[in-house]
Amino acid sequence: MSRFAHALGVLGLAPAFAALAGFILAPDPEARAWAWQAGALYAALIFSFLGGSWWGFAVRAERAIAPMLLTLAVLPTLAALALVMVMSPWMLMLLGGLIIAILPIDRLFERTRLAPEGWFALRLPLSLGLGTSTIALGLVASGVIRAV
Repeated sequence: MSRFAHALGVLGLAPAFAALAGFILAPDPEARAWAWQAGALYAALIFSFLGGSWWGFAVRAERAIAPMLLTLAVLPTLAALALVMVMSPWMLMLLGGLIIAILPIDRLFERTRLAPEGWFALRLPLSLGLGTSTIALGLVASGVIRAV
């Protein structure tokens, strides 16, 4: 995986951390609501994007395993849609957990050589970064942890 792909991936974490910082630094409840909702939408968008990446890998799979992999590939988009429809601070914790929980599927795509070499090395820090920042945003937005 190229350095450019890694750099863009790291830059892709900026909106998630900006939403968390925005929530913590927001001057009023309306701005805090905007920050956590923006963070939720961004995390859901990326979760769905990962499913789209898997779709691209799955269509290359052997006929015997393709249906299973294609089914796995649509699940992130369906889950993201369901969670966005709920749109509560609590859904952020679930969404962040799901972003981390799907890492074994990224590993599977690399092990089966459907994903490019280095895919998992790219996905691991990005999924951990997005997942933990999304969980943290959920914790502060729901009031479980006080933000300053």
